[in-house]
Amino acid sequence: MLEAGISQEEWENFAASIGCKCDPISPLAMTALLEEAGFTRVNRYFSSFLIEGYFAFRRD
Repeated sequence: MLEAGISQEEWENFAASIGCKCDPISPLAMTALLEEAGFTRVNRYFSSFLIEGYFAFRRD
């Protein structure tokens, strides 16, 4: 993130927030939640730091 232009202060705030202000979940847990919510063929197509993108189909 520092290489992407984030300031040292912003990085430290971000690092300190993990577990306090945000609670990331594993890709397996996210997949399970999406499937439980009615989605199929769940695929993670993007991942960068704590940001992940998923593609899925809604079950009819």
